[in-house]
Amino acid sequence: MFHVKHFITMKKLTACTVCDNSSTKPHLECIDYMKSREVFTLEKCNHCQFIFTNPRPEEDRLGENCKFEDYISHSDTKEGLISKCYQIVRSWNIKQKVKLLGKEKGTVLEIGSGTGKLLAKCKEVGWKTIGIKPSLEARKIAKETNHIELIGNINTVKEKKNSIDRVMLWHVLEHIPNIDEVFVKINLLLIDDGKLIIAAPNSKAYDAEKYQENWAGYDVPRHLSHFQKTTFKRIADKHSFEITKIKPMWFDAFYTSLLSEKIKTGKYNYIKGFSTGLRSKIKAVVGKCEFSSLIFILEKKRAK
Repeated sequence: MFHVKHFITMKKLTACTVCDNSSTKPHLECIDYMKSREVFTLEKCNHCQFIFTNPRPEEDRLGENCKFEDYISHSDTKEGLISKCYQIVRSWNIKQKVKLLGKEKGTVLEIGSGTGKLLAKCKEVGWKTIGIKPSLEARKIAKETNHIELIGNINTVKEKKNSIDRVMLWHVLEHIPNIDEVFVKINLLLIDDGKLIIAAPNSKAYDAEKYQENWAGYDVPRHLSHFQKTTFKRIADKHSFEITKIKPMWFDAFYTSLLSEKIKTGKYNYIKGFSTGLRSKIKAVVGKCEFSSLIFILEKKRAK
């Protein structure tokens, strides 16, 4: 693996972001194939086994790494086969995500709202919506295309303590540098019997183990944290949440495998990418490995 000098300001962490242990070891070196072509190191904590990108861009520079044409979640484009497939699957996923909220209605907060498509659907079926997206471009699309007003920061949420019924983070937590601060804020805002729904790539999946440093789920430097069931549970416990259910994201293995083939070979190999995605999904269904992305449904721990 060759090394590339970083042209952006970097921050070096001296301890694990989950357990604060200072004993870590190099895990993988991954290239930012999407934008800078720079090399980033993934470290693994020797105590809790949590994997994180280190060093990583300074917090005020993180958004710049998402500013490029191929970053689909900030766009509604349907140009190109990958984007078309993404938009089709996203429409199906939106319906399933709304179902996860439950039949009762209230206030839902989405952290990392993209262009507001999910919140628009939530609003359509009767939810009061609050959305957060730092990207000014994404907020503009949300307002003009989906008629959803988004705010830029969780600290500007005006709702009172214990007033929000559902909080959602769909493939967002891995981007957040200050996970502890966000969990503390969520715990304050969420009602006692509310639900926190978090989806994230699973670095224990078959496609992650197959592609290793070329796995698209690592997506350095945009992804700062790299979760597995065990390490995610540690984070939940740390912030007085319990995981009540874990569900798969059914199509992520296909999308991730296609992108991983592009990273590995420099071109889209649709047949090989699809077959790897299918193999990953089948192995997960029969219990021989884990799904490419997982949905964690959490509730506040009740005092005993």
